[in-house]
Amino acid sequence: MVTLNRREFLKLGIFSLSYLMNCSAESDRNKKYLNLLINSTKKVIILGGGISGISCARALKDRGYENVTILEARNRVGGRIHSLSYKGSALDLGAAWIHGYKDNPLTPIANKLNLGLFPTDDNSVIALQEGIGLLPEELVDGYELAYENILDLAQNVRFPDKSRKEVIQSINGGFFDNPVFLSMYSAGEEFNTGGDATEISSAYFDSDGGFSGGDVVIPSGYSLLIDNLKNGLNIRLNQVVSSVNRVGNGFKVISNGEPIASDIVVCALPLGVLKSGSITFSPEISSKKKDAIQKIGVGAVNKIILEYPYVFWDESRQYINYFSSTKGKFSYIINLKSYLPFNMLCGITTGKYSAELDSKSDISNKNEMHSILKSMYGNSIPDPINSFVTHWSTDPFSLGSYSFQKVGSEPIHYEELGKTEPPNLFFCGEHTNEAYRGTVHGAYLSGLRVADEIKNTVF
Repeated sequence: MVTLNRREFLKLGIFSLSYLMNCSAESDRNKKYLNLLINSTKKVIILGGGISGISCARALKDRGYENVTILEARNRVGGRIHSLSYKGSALDLGAAWIHGYKDNPLTPIANKLNLGLFPTDDNSVIALQEGIGLLPEELVDGYELAYENILDLAQNVRFPDKSRKEVIQSINGGFFDNPVFLSMYSAGEEFNTGGDATEISSAYFDSDGGFSGGDVVIPSGYSLLIDNLKNGLNIRLNQVVSSVNRVGNGFKVISNGEPIASDIVVCALPLGVLKSGSITFSPEISSKKKDAIQKIGVGAVNKIILEYPYVFWDESRQYINYFSSTKGKFSYIINLKSYLPFNMLCGITTGKYSAELDSKSDISNKNEMHSILKSMYGNSIPDPINSFVTHWSTDPFSLGSYSFQKVGSEPIHYEELGKTEPPNLFFCGEHTNEAYRGTVHGAYLSGLRVADEIKNTVF
């Protein structure tokens, strides 16, 4: 790839540009060279250093855009991908899975880096019910069959103004009173969509797609993908952007109270941040985009990881299903010992229960999960020796886990979120990719999409 520094560009001179632009028999090579000259002078500001912003910056730099800067509010990159270094290993406090690894665009990157992907198996599970304890597998299988039959009946009952809870209850009135069905739903649809059953759209809850193959995790940490993609990029950390203002043919971005000029702006901020209004646009973004920002939902999914001095659970199983009368209450517990060298369990919380825990202290949430494990395995289990708690819904730079089709929203609202505000204000993120919403690969692909749009429309 040809790279021109400023001195070389000035030596080339205006005459060269004029000649290339007006040559009637201009060759494809000259067109490519001209675009390279123009692109090398365009200044691009990307708001947000999550994987959508980083994939966009990576693609732009690889295509000749030399003046690309990412402004990231945190003191780290990755956004909702956060691998915490711990005792020579990594704990993924945010995104953990590559979904559908066979066709997933992230798999080739992971394989190139020899990350050693670990396949997870949802069938490697034991189930314990609140107040009862371990349930026989045959009983759980029977519950699963009944659960799936109910959801099959609800599959084609779709109303834009009704939630999944309303529709499922219309088919089976006692569904959400049954702790087994309740917890299966939390571990399934609530975890997958990120939303609460009372808010998930019955019309479009499953309008997204996926890739073939099972799911895998990266034992060495998801952030290694970010580290690879960010190599050589210009990233400024601890930059809190408050406004994006059009000035003439460009923009003035206010970050930490200081103006930064740009020709192009890419907004890669999470939907929760856009909903909060903490960043303003002048002039305002379109009414259609503002409407879409409000209508698409942002869910609450969190992790509480507890480390123990020894294993007291069934080490051979990857998961524990906890059937509780409280929806979203640790219905999905991951045995991290399956692929990490630690005696750790990771409890997943979803829906409104997760949002409630978000407002509580780390100690309170640690004690909440530990008390549940004591109810499952007895009071003689040891106290945890370490804990890690997430608060994605109250984190000011995420304000939620991932997006979902909320009651009243439609797939077109995702499309609207990804539309350019002309000229030269672009948007990416998982919430702009309806086909793969709520996923890392959805965010990654959205960044590539915007890079293509800039290449094809900005001159």
